[in-house]
Amino acid sequence: MNGADPMICMYSSSSSTANPTLNVLFEIGANPELTQADVQNRVCLVLPRTPRQVESQGIQVQKKSSAFIAAQVPQ
Repeated sequence: MNGADPMICMYSSSSSTANPTLNVLFEIGANPELTQADVQNRVCLVLPRTPRQVESQGIQVQKKSSAFIAAQVPQ
């Protein structure tokens, strides 16, 4: 996902069933349709280099929210 514009950051996590998730955060005001298409295109570029298990299960690209707000709470 490196180079996806206007990406702010990305982070990954894994569930208790070992299903990995990669979250990509974009700047406020970024067009959700364009950023989703950019991410999907980048996934398609690397898919041939992934293990067969990944290819057989597939990779899903989903918009989670078109408006994400994060707040930092002082301790």
